[in-house]
Amino acid sequence: MLLWKAILISKNVFPFNSDEAIVALMAKHILSGERPIFFYGQAYMGSLDAYLVAFGFAIVGQKVVVIRIVQSLLYAFTIVITYFIGKMAFQSARSALITALILAFPTINGMIYTTISLGGYGEALLLGVLQILITLKIKKTLDESSFSFHLYLFMGFLTGLGFWVHGMTLVFSIPCWLYLLYKFMSKKIPRKSVLYTLLFIIIGFALGILPMIIFVFQQGSQSVWMELFGSAVSVETGGWFSRVLNHLLYLLIFGIPVMFGLRPPWTTILQIPWLIPFVVLAVLLIGYVLYQEIRKRILPEAAYLFLGIILILFAAFVGTSFGVDPSGRYFLPLIIPGSLLAGYAVGKLIGVNKAFSFIVIVFCLYQIMVTWHLANKPPYLTTQFYTPAMLNHDYDEELIAFLKENDLETGYSNYWVAYPLAFLSDEALIYIPALPYHPDFRFTERDNRYTPYTEIVEYSDNVSYIVTNNPDLEDVLTSEFSWRNISFSYQEIGDFHIYYDLSELIRPDQLRPKFYVK
Repeated sequence: MLLWKAILISKNVFPFNSDEAIVALMAKHILSGERPIFFYGQAYMGSLDAYLVAFGFAIVGQKVVVIRIVQSLLYAFTIVITYFIGKMAFQSARSALITALILAFPTINGMIYTTISLGGYGEALLLGVLQILITLKIKKTLDESSFSFHLYLFMGFLTGLGFWVHGMTLVFSIPCWLYLLYKFMSKKIPRKSVLYTLLFIIIGFALGILPMIIFVFQQGSQSVWMELFGSAVSVETGGWFSRVLNHLLYLLIFGIPVMFGLRPPWTTILQIPWLIPFVVLAVLLIGYVLYQEIRKRILPEAAYLFLGIILILFAAFVGTSFGVDPSGRYFLPLIIPGSLLAGYAVGKLIGVNKAFSFIVIVFCLYQIMVTWHLANKPPYLTTQFYTPAMLNHDYDEELIAFLKENDLETGYSNYWVAYPLAFLSDEALIYIPALPYHPDFRFTERDNRYTPYTEIVEYSDNVSYIVTNNPDLEDVLTSEFSWRNISFSYQEIGDFHIYYDLSELIRPDQLRPKFYVK
């Protein structure tokens, strides 16, 4: 797995987008003494990822590749732990090995979000599998009528830590705790042991969620709860029932293909169509084995925990505002229970006939071929699924050189330009996202993530404008400059269109018409 990722990373096929740049900037600022609790500009997704990257920066240097190394190592640990989960859950080294192989060559969605950082997805997976592992260990102690209170302490800690790091960990936490509650209630537990158990769980949870507690005391809890349940993506109109129906359709039409790696997050076009029937056949065989074991009531108990994780994720996607985005990132946790169940089912089939090994071969080969195919053409392996925001980053260094040579250190651009530019230039070039990147000029002030940058630009008397993939916005700028008799220079560098050397200082809030929405 690490070799496969290393090959792709060395080919520079993972564009350095703004969300990842913010993680990099947070890590850089942590080394300078800042202590952020959450991802800049929002009250969800804790800053653990940035602290890990900061540790990498301290050792290797402040380079983009360090972020990818951190994420790859996190995923390697996730695979190792999932192997032991499979072995413990199904008492089969074969099933565990198959699970690990499937995870080692993940879907394109899995490859992207376990290599590029968006602020906590890799950590969420690792914390999720750790919770599953501890849950199975606690289950074992209950079956043996023994108590290991340190396990409850650790489980509480992982749940609290995961809740701070990324709300996505709830799709692991909820089924794990429901499973433990079921096992607990099926045993005759002394009251004293119950009280001690609850105490250790609460202490562990409080320790894990401590950063969020500190934030709530400092800033209040309203923003945390609103953002955790999708306020940032809550853009839909209509009643709850119609939204749920739409989310269900998104899940079936767009979600399923990305779950099995049949399409990347940024397009609905199915990849390598001639191999898809074999992948579908493999999935159907796995589903058939699981169905038969459920029907005969011989499916191992732990498998129901894994099915519960899948059901909880589907329920969260369909029932909350996150269901508006079926691109793929919210389906990332499915690779864990999906691989475990697939490993079990294929292991059973191979036990009957070794010819069924073709299922693993076909699935892994398909994912490798799709990933390699997409890695060799624009937009490459990107986290960006919105076409107007897809930039050709091959011109980043040329842009930086031009801006430095012409002393264009401050100005205005959009979200997808500002933060990669700041990190790659070692913060010598500060352009704040005060311009829309949407063709219809939609804009949110949430894009402006870091207040100190705003202060730098606002105190500057030499600002430039950088526009990308938005000709209508450029028409607004040029017409405004003309109306105000402002002369300017213009330069194109790839997707970056630069308006500079303005004869008169003008800021975005002075432009007519007001093309942005606060």
